[in-house]
Amino acid sequence: MKRILYCFVDGTLLTKEMDNESDYVKGIIKTDSLLRLEEQGHQVVMVSPSPYLDKRYRDDHWVKDFESNDQRHLNVKKSMEIHSFTKEQTIYIDDSEELRKQVKESLQIKTLSPEEFLLEVESIKV
Repeated sequence: MKRILYCFVDGTLLTKEMDNESDYVKGIIKTDSLLRLEEQGHQVVMVSPSPYLDKRYRDDHWVKDFESNDQRHLNVKKSMEIHSFTKEQTIYIDDSEELRKQVKESLQIKTLSPEEFLLEVESIKV
């Protein structure tokens, strides 16, 4: 089953743009891992405004209308309206337990921490 992955950037992803930043900003999911999933037919969209977003994910892979954490789920919701994936195909990935809970409760989709995502990535592959 093809999946769409919605990712928070800071604290979740590890990009070259974070090389000179503190560990607080750096996540554990390398951008190249997400690009490999896209090559297999999955879709990846970033749903947080961040100066550390990999340049390969700017523009049509980036929904950043709502900047505050308490409205983060609205970026996911807007993106879900654009794409034709079911809730069962949708996964939200974020290092913040609070934001994962907010998204799960408001949108009824699967949410994973970066660590959980890395453990589950084999089952996401085609």
